Amino acid sequence: MAAAVNTGFSRYSANYPVVAANFVVHYQRKSQNTKEKVMNEKSKTITRRDMLKNMVAGAGAVAVTTMMGVGVADAGVMAKAAVQYQDTPKGKDRCSTCANFIAPHSCKVVAGNISPNGWCIAFVPKSA
Repeated sequence: MAAAVNTGFSRYSANYPVVAANFVVHYQRKSQNTKEKVMNEKSKTITRRDMLKNMVAGAGAVAVTTMMGVGVADAGVMAKAAVQYQDTPKGKDRCSTCANFIAPHSCKVVAGNISPNGWCIAFVPKSA
């Protein structure tokens, strides 16, 4: 009967497929985790292109809002009748000398177009 010769490789060669498979699985997991980490880090950073896109979008939103917004003539919040507005001055008091007047034809209090020579009960003289 011949004796088995121990070359020292038999115990390693038997486990080689398992070790190799474990290495491949470990490497795939590691590379997948690395890809996920890189993608997460990329999503957190702001690129110059993204910043420019956001600035352009913001400027467009401001422009549209300004065009659609309230005009100077509609600056007031109260109806003319509610503040007893009249197109003629009351003595020296007139809209053009009022602190609420917005040149050329608006008021912070009275809605709509008003005359610079008009007057209402919301009159407040401009401070000198």
